[in-house]
Amino acid sequence: MTSVQNLLGSLFALALAAAVGAPAIAGAIRELRIDRQLRAAARN
Repeated sequence: MTSVQNLLGSLFALALAAAVGAPAIAGAIRELRIDRQLRAAARN
């Protein structure tokens, strides 16, 4: 394998990991925001 093929393979693996992980991270951030809103509503 050439170094270009190694680079492309690494980039593909990174892109695949990002595509799989991004929705999970976005969901976790959304949950944190909702929790913060619920706590603020409970205080008022």
